[in-house]
Amino acid sequence: MKIHQLVPALHQGDAIGDSAILIRNYLRARGYDSNIYAYDIDEGVADEALPFRRNQPEMDLQDILILHFALPSGMTDFLKQSKSKKAIIYHNVTPAYYWLPYDKSLVHLAVAGRKQLRELAGHVDIAAGDSEYNRQELEQLQYRSTCVVPIFVDQSRYRIAPSPFITETVQDGLYNFLCVGRIAPNKKLEDVIRLYFFYKRFYSPLARLIFTGKTSVVPAYYGALKELTMRYGLMPEDVIFTGHVDWSELVAYYQSAHALISMSEHEGFCVPLIEAMICNTPILAYRCSAIPYTLASSGIQFEKKDYPEVAGIANRLREDPHFRESVLAGQRRQLQCYSEEQIKKSLDHFLGY
Repeated sequence: MKIHQLVPALHQGDAIGDSAILIRNYLRARGYDSNIYAYDIDEGVADEALPFRRNQPEMDLQDILILHFALPSGMTDFLKQSKSKKAIIYHNVTPAYYWLPYDKSLVHLAVAGRKQLRELAGHVDIAAGDSEYNRQELEQLQYRSTCVVPIFVDQSRYRIAPSPFITETVQDGLYNFLCVGRIAPNKKLEDVIRLYFFYKRFYSPLARLIFTGKTSVVPAYYGALKELTMRYGLMPEDVIFTGHVDWSELVAYYQSAHALISMSEHEGFCVPLIEAMICNTPILAYRCSAIPYTLASSGIQFEKKDYPEVAGIANRLREDPHFRESVLAGQRRQLQCYSEEQIKKSLDHFLGY
């Protein structure tokens, strides 16, 4: 029996691609013929997938074909036409209005993605969201047999030695605010900058804000953030944009951070929350979209962006070790929901085994 996966783009270090690889490894260990097919494959993961344009999977009635849906692509039509059992794992599509002020091409991509998602509903036998938030969206679109299959995160990857250079650089006595993820408008990074400004002004000037993630996704938005920091009178050493980093550097940033900040207003899952749990970094997150489903009752979640109040909570994390440890204890408990054993159970349920 074959269980193959379709991933439009397989990028090294990308959460969806990493999850697909771990799923494939599990399926192969169970004895299934299982491959990943992708249009775009990074050189660093070239051995993990077959190029879809040259190697389209041949499926039989008893087989299962899984599409990881986050972007519109020709794979959607291929799935529709497959004679196998059809499945989708939905990772969400960022709503078009977030891109509108910055990049019209991404607006068109988002609109096309939502259109394909709606049209696919009647063709899919089993459907999963990687969060309850995404599952509910599938259910609203009339997908059948919906369930949740969380992003499969290899937790061992974050238990490597941190970069000594990064550790030495940022463990210098300053209070480190960390924000991880691509520099994109749905993340509302301007609100993270505002929060940092309030903290620096009212609690301690000895603080630093670190953005870790690709800056090339929406250049106009990145430029607007840089302009905002200048308007607030913040120096380059106050607000650091690292760009893409490797695993040892990422672990060093997490382990050196006093708090992971999320002001995002649209998340399908939010892998940095899991990464922070693994690295024992306290989480301060705006409660919206998938955030309350990924965190459950863990971390510190707030429903209003009251910057002085949230800055005060961040300061309490610094000054009250008992409060900090209680937050971390809750995150460690929640992390158990994303163990390898639990993810495999959700996969078995999804695939009907």
